Amino acid sequence: MKKILTSVLAASLMLLGTSAFAQVSVGAGYVNSKNTYTTSSGSTNASEPMNGFYVGVDYNVPIGDIFGMSAGVNYEFLTSKDYELGSFLKGKYTEQYINVPVRINAGFGLADGVRLFVFGGPTFSYGLSAQSEGNLSVAGLDLGGKYDNYQKAGWNRFDVMVGGGAGLDLMDKIRLTVGYDLGMFNRLPKDSSDKLNRNKLHAGIAFLF
Repeated sequence: MKKILTSVLAASLMLLGTSAFAQVSVGAGYVNSKNTYTTSSGSTNASEPMNGFYVGVDYNVPIGDIFGMSAGVNYEFLTSKDYELGSFLKGKYTEQYINVPVRINAGFGLADGVRLFVFGGPTFSYGLSAQSEGNLSVAGLDLGGKYDNYQKAGWNRFDVMVGGGAGLDLMDKIRLTVGYDLGMFNRLPKDSSDKLNRNKLHAGIAFLF
């Protein structure tokens, strides 16, 4: 998965770098994320939402008058003071990610200096940390203090999130976006019969250069 992520990013940047019309944007925004825990019996339980932010850069290449392709990279931070997931994780919880979104977009002008567009595609995500601080129950044992699920529980760091959204470009200087992504990969270890998937809502503002 790490090789796939590196290859996709390298190919995207090479494509965007070949165009004299590539547009760079630098932005930040709000993220609301949830984990959905599904047991082997089919029952599901959604976690308490985590709130946070992202910051990053993006490159967009126009393809004709309507379509475009973009790729970028961003850092994402999430936290919750009263997080609860199933019966095994309670307390303060934080997550950090590096994300590589690759998207196709299509839009049209609404008025002079105003362009409406929609976008969609995959986001390749790598988990930097998933740390709890409080009460944690693992295999019937109650643990306290800090606990990182990637390092100690063997969670899968890689995910491919698929989704889309809509946005507005204003005066070719400011971009407003809102979107929703669904995680395709199980975050739990390979030998687990249960599943843990992430989904997120995001909204942001970017400045175009």
